[in-house]
Amino acid sequence: VKRLLHDGRLAADLTERTLIHAIPVGFQVDGSPGVADPRGMHAQGLSLKMHLVTARTSGVQNLARCIAKCHLEINDLVVAPYAAGLSALVEDERDLGSIVIDMGGGTTSFSVFYEGAAVFTDCVPVGGGHVTSDIARGLSTPLAHAEKLKTLHGSAMPAAADEREMLDVPQVGEEDGMPNRIPKSYLVSIIAPRIEETIELVRQRLDASGVAGVAGQRVVLTGGASQLPGTRELASRIIDNIKA
Repeated sequence: VKRLLHDGRLAADLTERTLIHAIPVGFQVDGSPGVADPRGMHAQGLSLKMHLVTARTSGVQNLARCIAKCHLEINDLVVAPYAAGLSALVEDERDLGSIVIDMGGGTTSFSVFYEGAAVFTDCVPVGGGHVTSDIARGLSTPLAHAEKLKTLHGSAMPAAADEREMLDVPQVGEEDGMPNRIPKSYLVSIIAPRIEETIELVRQRLDASGVAGVAGQRVVLTGGASQLPGTRELASRIIDNIKA
């Protein structure tokens, strides 16, 4: 196994990158695939497939520096969608196939689980923070209030009552003045395209990965940005179009 891990490190492009995970996804004993755990078996040859997850070395170093400034030490590193999958998925979901999408503030990362292991991991540089920025620019309101509007009134899907519900929006530099009043439908029209774009980017990466078919149609959303009402329904509609 050590030799195979070493060969895997050489096969992966680790130029300016750090290896975070080396996850076994399948063993072959004497050429017979589908062995979940070869320990205790007799064989002439043993091989395995591994899912290697890497991160840019400079990014890892910057995170380590931030942690060190807090007078803390890093015990180990784990990528967010892998940790989310281990905590949020039940055993059957990990075995039968699932896609875990972790929607964070600055990025949206995702993993495909199959036969109990993560077989694919990737990330797109769009997250909930971009939704907040879109609201702030679109409504000319401070970022703090844009975040409040998103949290309290935001939605990724329009509803019939949105046109009738009115929201107060203070303007940048005029927080003490008379706020603008807008229908909730206008706020949703800003949020929905960004959430749709984010999930569409995930779908494109999954299409290109070649492993999306093993995950079936099971999609699990985690992370703060996934709490927006309508995100689940929108993700279900877009991810359903993944090419097997």
